[in-house]
Amino acid sequence: MAAAAGLVSSGEDVGHPCDSSLPRSSSDNSDTSQTFDDQRDAADTMGLGGKIRVLVTGRTLSGKTTLLTKICGSSHAAAADDLQAELVHQHYIFHDSLGFQNPRETSYVAVQRFLQTRGATRTLPQQVRAIWYCIRTDTHMFISPAEEDFFSANMAQKVPVIAVFTKYDALVTLAFAELRRSMGRLEAKEKRFDKAHELLQSRYILPLKSFPFPPSAFVVLKEDIRDDTLNTDTLLQTTLDLTSGPSLAPILRSVRQNNIDACLKHAVAAPIDATDVAGPLCRFSRAATDTLRQRPYEWNQQAAPPQNAAYCTTMFCEKIPSENPWTNARRSEAIAAACICIDQTFMEASACAADFPAAFQIALDAYFSTEHSPRSVVNKEIAKFSPQDYREVVDPSSSEQRLMRKAVPKLMEIIKAHRLRLRDE
Repeated sequence: MAAAAGLVSSGEDVGHPCDSSLPRSSSDNSDTSQTFDDQRDAADTMGLGGKIRVLVTGRTLSGKTTLLTKICGSSHAAAADDLQAELVHQHYIFHDSLGFQNPRETSYVAVQRFLQTRGATRTLPQQVRAIWYCIRTDTHMFISPAEEDFFSANMAQKVPVIAVFTKYDALVTLAFAELRRSMGRLEAKEKRFDKAHELLQSRYILPLKSFPFPPSAFVVLKEDIRDDTLNTDTLLQTTLDLTSGPSLAPILRSVRQNNIDACLKHAVAAPIDATDVAGPLCRFSRAATDTLRQRPYEWNQQAAPPQNAAYCTTMFCEKIPSENPWTNARRSEAIAAACICIDQTFMEASACAADFPAAFQIALDAYFSTEHSPRSVVNKEIAKFSPQDYREVVDPSSSEQRLMRKAVPKLMEIIKAHRLRLRDE
């Protein structure tokens, strides 16, 4: 990461953290501090993220692979262990999963892991931006256990899901058979399409809508999936509508958060045993700025005024009493306060570099407010740390016998669990 070199804390003992000057990098004058305007970010989907990445998943034998062959014009077979394989279309990148009916099936677990991995990526082109969940309508299992789990557990997170109903011709045949029980052949034939639509609503769409995290849209493929006249225009247009404009904003925010979180470990670990705890304010801000500036969907490249760091440091230090003893707990409290407020400023408040100090002040005031403040909760969690948490031990997950402090991952989890989100209030 470009800013990694700036995430080094001095071990010099200088007393209270705000007594020391903040470290400055040679790039301070060219630094930028801004976040994105969601509406502007989402204005040009193709321009921002290139091809739209789509996961095609759903029921066993629902025609997923055949549908993709029809759209892409080339045959392929879904691999049991290779969801990362890409099927490239002019405007799309498809991932084809094996089908499932039960959440305990290996193919279902593979989809769950795939979505988690892609959701943690730090660039828009690597994110899954739509899911086609295919459901066959030619069986008597209207809602499978897999659908119940998928749409109840929010497996898609912020990714819009399109329920794609396949083998609809068979549902029309079933509708005709039901009508024949109470009417003649000609009348049943005339009413079979209306009856099929009624069955689709009552058996599939309404139950799916009742789940906590229902599909964003419903598309019916009304022709036999093998028929050359299959029209996929509605499906492709619906996908484009759900992955552009304001609909893209949640995924953009997720990518932004992933990039800021990537800077968090260094911002917490560097000053955890140093007296220069005002440092995380500068280090985290610079790291997040440098990381976000590298992304292709940023709009504001305004240079940050050189005095921004000084303004923000002054605001931060005014909130930290200097007369109290500087303990491990107080140092952790200061790190958490700085990181939480910087995260809020980058994520929601600051539209450009010039706005950063004012937005940061708003975040600080909210965090240190006496009413409804998360600060007291954060500090109570930090108070549970033991002295051993601050001592260096060998990282059990490292093959290189690296040293770590247990307080670092614990503090990171606390910061992530108590983010400021002032827009929601």
